[in-house]
Amino acid sequence: MNESNEEASYPPPLKVSDDQFDLWLQNQARELKLVEKKLDSDVKLEKQRLANEAEEQKIQSRQNELEVSLAKISLQNDESKNARFYKYGIAVFVLITILAGYSLYLGKEALVKEAVKLLGVLGAGWIGGYHWGKRSCGE
Repeated sequence: MNESNEEASYPPPLKVSDDQFDLWLQNQARELKLVEKKLDSDVKLEKQRLANEAEEQKIQSRQNELEVSLAKISLQNDESKNARFYKYGIAVFVLITILAGYSLYLGKEALVKEAVKLLGVLGAGWIGGYHWGKRSCGE
């Protein structure tokens, strides 16, 4: 008696006809195809998104390279301007020194005094300006 009560408490098995079962299998097959299509489209979208991100990274990398190149060119321009300025400064210094030597040779000591004063003032200004410029630019 105990066994019959337990069996009665469980729901009875469903009775499904072969036509209903075939219809259910067809529906399951359609659902699987739909899920497969959705997954394929999701995979395609993800691949496209990853390709777009890779392309954006390449573009950003190229822009960074361009900015670095422009900064290097600008720095080279500044360095060449500074080098040219100091070359001219050295040339003027050498020219005044040669003039002072020639003036001493001719016996014009007053002219040499003035040239030395001029060299001192110009040299002090040149060196001071150089260091002030380096400090203000943060180099």
